Amino acid sequence: MKRNLFIFFILFCFVLTSSVAFAAKAAKDEQSKVKLPYEDNFGKPDTCRITVEQDKKDHKAMATVTLFNDEKLAAMTIPLRFGDGKTPIYCDSVSFTKTRVDYFQLKSALIDTVNQTVLIGLIADLSGKTPALNPGQGNVAYVYFTLKKDAKMGGVSIDTTFIKPSNSLKLVTETIKDIVPLWDNKMGQIKFKTAK
Repeated sequence: MKRNLFIFFILFCFVLTSSVAFAAKAAKDEQSKVKLPYEDNFGKPDTCRITVEQDKKDHKAMATVTLFNDEKLAAMTIPLRFGDGKTPIYCDSVSFTKTRVDYFQLKSALIDTVNQTVLIGLIADLSGKTPALNPGQGNVAYVYFTLKKDAKMGGVSIDTTFIKPSNSLKLVTETIKDIVPLWDNKMGQIKFKTAK
């Protein structure tokens, strides 16, 4: 039992951390839009996309995280930033229900309300019985937000980011090969209206 827990811990740490070199490069752009060094040597470019739906009357917004992959995936980390620490919005929750990763054995979402980030970590198998994520396209997470009612006109784009100590956007294949997917947040803006 102790050996299994140790193996799980090592795997979890491996997935939720990136290489030192990549972390150092990403850290330079920690507080702004991240220009990812796209890296995918497996067929078509994998793409992680975020799309926002908003209900301005209720001051609510939902961001859908969608993934296209053309190889089997064992794990992934998806760090998100939704403000600069002072943006008039907060993250309520993250759901994986009825998504492509709903069956994954480890589904984690760490919400940092101070820095306005969300770190999504996903591992398909911890027991040797759960299959990797098949190639395909579809939703992998739903992120729910509430806007402050006194928010002035403006907005914020949900972006990927680097989260200390070394978490960046990354996919991990069945054979433990890293992929840095393309990032698309063209439809990832949350808009604020003028306070009354």
